[in-house]
Order: sequence, then C-alpha cells, then structure tokens
Amino acid sequence: IEYEIIPEAYGREEEFIKERIKEHQNPEGTIIRRFRDGSWSQIEEVRTPSGGIAILFTDITDLKRAEEALVKSEALFRAVVNHAPAKIHIKDVEGRYTLINKEAASLFGITDEEGRGKTSFDLFPKEVAEAFTAHDKGVIESGQALEEEEEFTKEDGIHTYLTVKFPIYDLDGVSGVGAVGTDITERKKAEKSNARLNTAISALSEGISLYDADNRLVFFNEQSRKFNERIIDILAPGLHHEDLLRAHIKKGSLPEAIGREEEWIKERLERRRNPGAPFEMQIHDGIWLRVREQRLPDGGTLTMTSDITERVKGEAALREAMEMADYANRAKTEFLANMSHELRTPLNSILGFSEVMMMGDLGNHGDSKYREYAKDIHYSGSHLLSLINEVLDLSKLEVGEVAIDEDDIDVTEVIKTCIKMVKMRSSEKETSISTNLNAGLPHLRVDELRFKQILINLLGNAIKFTPPDGDVSVSARVNGIGEYIIEVEDTGVGIAAVDIPKVLEPFGQVHDILTRHHEGSGLGLHLAKSFTELHGGTLNIESTPGEGTTVILMFPKERTVQAVIKTA
Repeated sequence: IEYEIIPEAYGREEEFIKERIKEHQNPEGTIIRRFRDGSWSQIEEVRTPSGGIAILFTDITDLKRAEEALVKSEALFRAVVNHAPAKIHIKDVEGRYTLINKEAASLFGITDEEGRGKTSFDLFPKEVAEAFTAHDKGVIESGQALEEEEEFTKEDGIHTYLTVKFPIYDLDGVSGVGAVGTDITERKKAEKSNARLNTAISALSEGISLYDADNRLVFFNEQSRKFNERIIDILAPGLHHEDLLRAHIKKGSLPEAIGREEEWIKERLERRRNPGAPFEMQIHDGIWLRVREQRLPDGGTLTMTSDITERVKGEAALREAMEMADYANRAKTEFLANMSHELRTPLNSILGFSEVMMMGDLGNHGDSKYREYAKDIHYSGSHLLSLINEVLDLSKLEVGEVAIDEDDIDVTEVIKTCIKMVKMRSSEKETSISTNLNAGLPHLRVDELRFKQILINLLGNAIKFTPPDGDVSVSARVNGIGEYIIEVEDTGVGIAAVDIPKVLEPFGQVHDILTRHHEGSGLGLHLAKSFTELHGGTLNIESTPGEGTTVILMFPKERTVQAVIKTA
C-alpha cells in the first residue's frame, strides 16, 4: 500500500488493511486482484494442518485482458447491431432467439429481453412461424446463406424486407442461424412502377430509345426494335449510336446515305449533338420515320421515332392530285379561252346581223314578226355572250390569271354609266333605279372594267329579283376612317340568312319558287365578290326575305383618292 501497488486500496488504506487481514485469517476462496502495473493475479489462501496459511499467486493477466476484450467486443457488436437500420436476429439450432436488435424488436412487437429463449411459434401466427422455421432449417441443413422476402405490418402499412439467413458456426459445427433483413418496400414500389412504365412504353406505337452521355444505348422499346430489325443481332444496351448508324449503312437500310456515307454520318451526328426540330428520314422498304431528339439534364439523349409512312405517301398522292388538278384547270382554261373565241366569232355575227335586222337598215321586212324575231335573236345572243364571258372570268380567277389594271376613276360617273347600261332591263321590269351620291365624292383607284362588272352584276341581280313597281338604289360615301363604301339596295324577294353563303359560291343559286323562274349562270355575285377582293375590299350582304337586299362594297382607305385629279 505504501508503494501504491494495489489500486483498489487508494483512499481507503486502513479500511483495506483491516479487510485484508480478516480475509487472510479466515480464507474462504479465491481473490482476484489487479495491480498498478496492470497485471492481474489470482490469490489462493489455504490454512495448513500446522495452523499456518499457504498463499498461491497465479498470474492471470492474459486471461483478464482477453475477458475485457471480449466484453468490449460484445458491447461494440451489440451497439452496432442495435443501431443498424436493418432487422437483425440470431437463433440457436433449436430455433430459440438469442439476440433481437431494435429494428427487429420493433417489427416483432417485443424487446430483446422478452424475445430471448422464445421461438417463432411464440411470436407469430402458425403459418408464418412454419415458413420462418422451414427457412431456418434449410440454412442449417445446407450450411449456406439463403434469401427470402418477408412482410411485416408497420404503422404506415405493410413493409417488405429482403432477409438473408446464414449459418453460425462454433467448434462443433452449426450452432445457430443469423438473419439480416433490409427494408425494400420503396424498391419494390419502384420496381412495380418501372414495370408498369416499361409495359406502357413497350406498348407505344412510337419507338423510344434512351442513350447515355457517351451516346451509348441504354434502353429501347419494342417499336424501336422493329425499326432496327435489320441490325437486331447487334442491337443491345451499350451499342454506340455511331456504330448503329454504320451497321444500318452496311445493311443498305439508309437510302439517303448511299454514295455519301461518311458525309451523311457526320451530318447525322452533328444534328444529334445539337437537336432541333423533328425531321424525317427514309429507311429500308420505303418506310419513312419522323425523328425527335431531346437532350436530357444528365447529358443523355432521348430519341422518339414514329412511322409517318402513310402521311408521306398521302402527301405525295395529294401533290400528284393537285398537279393533275392544276393541269386540268389550265387545260380547262385554255379550252374555255379557245372555245370562247370560237363562240364569240359567230355570236358577234349573229348579234351584228340581228341588230341590222332590228333597225331595218337594209329596208322594211314588211311583217312586224321579223323585227320581233330579230329582237329575240339579239337578246338571246347577248345573254349567251354574257354567260361565256362570266365562265371565262371564273376560269381565270381559279388559276390566278386575273390581273387588275388600276386607275383613278370618278365613281359618280361610272355609277351613272352602269345604270344606263341596265336601264332597258329595269324599264322592262317596271323597276325604278335611283342614286344617293354626295357631291364632291373623291376618286377611287381601281380597275375600271372590273369595277363596272361588279356594279352591273349587282344592279342586274337587284333588278332581276325585284318585282314590278319595286325600287333599286345605289349610294356611295367615304366613312370616318377613309374607306370607300358603295351600297346597292333593292326591295326584292330577299335572301334567307342561311342561304347567303351559298349565293356567293360559284353557280350558287337558291332553288325556291322565285329563283327557278330567273335565268342566269349563278356566277354574278361570286364574280362581284372575287373582283372586289382582288382590290383588297370586301362584299357583304344584308337581307330579309320578303323585304329586300342590300349589298355593301367596302374598298380600303388606301384606294380612296382624296384629291380630285384634273384632266387637261
């Protein structure tokens, strides 16, 4: 004690001496003592027959150090096991639990202490316990680790654990079964979600391919496989996109690349590095694909490919049909132009001779019927010539061959001229024609011939569908923003609102009791509207059946000539 050799005596030296003397005088067993230098001794004291005491010192330092190491190791083991996020437990060969960590205890609903010595049949339903026991038995008999999926109910629902069971050995062989289980619930959900996604992607009619940042194939669906069927032997994850292109070229699958293979590959890879708008490309067997590429945040590329073959064929057929229609239109126009010339020549003769006969320039025919017949011939010829001119104008409009020769016209004078030209028709129908023209109207920049055609067609229609004693009026004005407005109004039969679009179409006539008794090609309103639109204007119709119709022409302000042009 004086030399502080015995640490347990520090601070209580006298008390320790008394205790030690008592033990020495009455030896009862073994004393284990630690000394200052860290050594340990086992002290055996035995009273001799002569009344003395024999003392045996045995150095047990190594043994004590081994015990301390074992305690520390076990404490460390339990600390690691208890704080592990996995469920861990150990059973002996009889199936009794010898260790249950915190995660496992939470799942089992017991503590480690409560579970020790119990079996699975003490903790779980019979069916579950039988399954666990059978698995343990397989590990013991095979001497190998085995995996199984186990389900446990937690507060937020059922969780799936992937449990690895493995044999534990001692000197006599397998002494127990250890188990480590990892919660794979989220992984299972992800796997199910991925499976559903893969099923959906595989069912798409569009080919889907995913490449990584190094341009190597990661994933492709069934449709993409079909588009690459000629190189199916090498199509697999890890295939570089350039190698895929070269394989297609080798198989002759890319007609666009034939004869310029390296140049084509260079262009294709450049487009892939800088993806833009979708593009079309042809592959084998006349198949056309529409390709869309998109760069992903991780540097990869998503390629979406769809078959548009039918659309391309449809577009080609449509182009061919349009070319044929255009050819037919031009042929029709040429035919009508030629026919109009052929028809106009005899018609001009008929009109000329009938006019001579009407006027009696070569003498009196004697019978008044001849003059009446000549008048009928002249009227019929004039009507036929008007129809021919309208059909020819329509044909020119359809192929865009109608040009306008613009000039500044005096609208007031042109309207008066047009009224004179239809005066005979209005007199025969006993229909009055009036005008409402403000003084000092500005000039209008238009094609005078086409402008007259517009007015004559509108006036002719108004007279045609206005009963005797009815009124037709023409007005002209410039509105507040400089647009030139011309209106032709009548008190005729009118047009139902639903029929207005129809009468503006070529040959559009409303087949009711009124129109069936009126001659005409049905082109007048359509031509008037088309000629107005050639000038950038509009033609609108406002009408009420039984009350009358107003046709409104509007020419843009750019055509209004505010300053009257003086002539020499």
